[in-house]
Amino acid sequence: MKKIYYLILYVYFFGCAVQGPISGGPVDKTSPVLLSVFPENFSTEISDEEKISLIFNELIDPMSFQESISINNQDFKVKIKGKKVILYPTDKWNPNFLINVYINRDLSDYQKNNLKDPIDLFYSLGDKIPLNTIHGTIIDIKDVINIYSGIDDKTFFEVGLFRNSDSGKQLIKKVHSNDDLEFFFNAIEDGSYSIVAVEDRLIDINKDIFQNRYSILNDIIISSSDIDSLNLKLNIADP
Repeated sequence: MKKIYYLILYVYFFGCAVQGPISGGPVDKTSPVLLSVFPENFSTEISDEEKISLIFNELIDPMSFQESISINNQDFKVKIKGKKVILYPTDKWNPNFLINVYINRDLSDYQKNNLKDPIDLFYSLGDKIPLNTIHGTIIDIKDVINIYSGIDDKTFFEVGLFRNSDSGKQLIKKVHSNDDLEFFFNAIEDGSYSIVAVEDRLIDINKDIFQNRYSILNDIIISSSDIDSLNLKLNIADP
């Protein structure tokens, strides 16, 4: 009888344990890494009920995941099982828009190590996804001086892509710069665009450029008939 009692206690305490970081051992200072994703990035003709699975190399902080993920024009839910994250539509994926899963660098593990690069995934219920891309490098003299002086003080920028039209500029997407002060916009439709990079966060362009260091690049023409990839450099200026 005693053995059964202890067995029940064992199952209760260890079977109901909450997932989290294991205590002890060396301090984890490495960023989470995305190992695989299914379906593959840029998959087309997926089901309107398709589940998107992401597998990381370590446990991630669920709270940070909720704060860092966005899927434009789609209602979705998230389920986290250990190192695996499953995304699925609340009802069905909206066929009128691309499914753009964007996870910014606020995502972290339990030791608050953030992503080094944001994650950008694209899916379509149709048979096409635009292939136009923009790769940009932010030239920041302050960051260069810090590196030369041996100061570990990485500058961080949020970069906005705006579509130009007769009625003004419409914000299409915001991305984070990576550890090397690079940024990427993928799956861009043909058109005229502007790019704004702001130190820290891009919230209101009309105020941000008067409060934070920034860079603006206007009249970028994207045309898949001529070129499908642009490489840009943005020089940072004071407010």
